[in-house]
Amino acid sequence: MSEVVTVIIPLFNGQKTILRCLDSLKSQTYKNIEVIIVNDGSTDCSAEVVKKYIQDNKLDRWQLYTISNGGVAKARNFGIAMATGEYLCFVDADDYVDIGYVEEMLSALQSSRSDFCISGYTRVSYRNGKEKGKQDCMISDCRYSLETLDEIDETLFINGFMHPCWGKLYKTKLIKDNQITFPDQSLSEDTVFNLNYLQFVHSIKTINYLSYYYIVDIDSVSLSKSFPANIFDIYIKIHKDYITFFQKYNLDIEVVGRMMYAQYYSAVNKTLFNSQLSSKEKQKILDNAFRNQEVRETFQRKQINKTVAIINGLILCRAYKIAKMVLYLADLKEKYTE
Repeated sequence: MSEVVTVIIPLFNGQKTILRCLDSLKSQTYKNIEVIIVNDGSTDCSAEVVKKYIQDNKLDRWQLYTISNGGVAKARNFGIAMATGEYLCFVDADDYVDIGYVEEMLSALQSSRSDFCISGYTRVSYRNGKEKGKQDCMISDCRYSLETLDEIDETLFINGFMHPCWGKLYKTKLIKDNQITFPDQSLSEDTVFNLNYLQFVHSIKTINYLSYYYIVDIDSVSLSKSFPANIFDIYIKIHKDYITFFQKYNLDIEVVGRMMYAQYYSAVNKTLFNSQLSSKEKQKILDNAFRNQEVRETFQRKQINKTVAIINGLILCRAYKIAKMVLYLADLKEKYTE
C-alpha cells in the first residue's frame, strides 16, 4: 500500500484537545498520509498550537488552513477541495484515533475491493474534565454488495454507524467526481453526506476494529442548548432520503422508522427544554412537525419502554407540558442511577 490517504480535521476553539488528536495521527502505522487541519475562525489559540506542532515535528505533509468561521460543514468541504490523496477520512478535533486507524481501513478497503469502509468505535464519556467510562461499539467483519442486493445488516443504521463521517474511509475520486459535499446545516450534515456518497458505492466493507475514540462531554450536553428552528425539516428530509435508499435496495423500511425515532425524539426534547422559546413558539414548532405523516407514524410505533410509550402518547395528544415534566423526571432518574 503506497497510496496517499488524506485526513481532514475541522478545528474550532479546540486548543484543549487538538494535541491529543494530532499525536494519535502522528503515531499512525501507515505513514503515507496527508493531514489537512482547517481552522474555522477559532478565537482561542488553536491555530498557534497546531502551527507550532507541525513546525516542531517537521511534518511536511501536514497543512494548516485558516478560513472565516462558517461551521463544520464548510470546514470539511474546504478540506475536501484541498485533498490530494486517493483516499480520504475525517477526524474531529476533540476526538482521537487508534494507531492503526488509517492502515486497517485502507487494507480492508483494498483487499475487499470496496468503495467504503466502516469501522467500530469507542464512545468515551467525560464529566467535570474526568473520564467517566467507555462503551465499545462493535461491528462485524462483512462485505455488502449493493450491485447484487446483498442484505445489509440493519445494525449499520440502527446502531448509528452510518450517521457520522468519522470512523470511515472514502474514495476521494468518488467524492470529487460526483461533487459530494456537506450541506450547509447545523446538524446531521454527516448523515446527508454519507447518504449521498452511498448513491455511488458498489460495495461496503465493515471491520471489527475499534479504530476511533469518540469523545462525549456530558457537561456540554444541555437540553437548553440552542438548535436550528428547522430541526424537524432537516430530519424529515433525511427520513425521506432514507426511505428512497431503502426502497432502491429492497431493505426493510421498518428500520428507517426505528432509526429516525431517535432523531425526532431528540428534536422534541430540545424543543420542549429550549429556554429561548416561549410556550406558544414550542407548541407551534411541535404542532407543525406532527402534521407530517412520517413524524406522526414514527411516534405511533409500539414501544417496549413504558415511560417512552407514555411520553409518546402525551406528545401525540399535544399534552406538551405534561410530556416535558415526564421527560424531566426521567432524565433526573437516569442521572442519579448512573
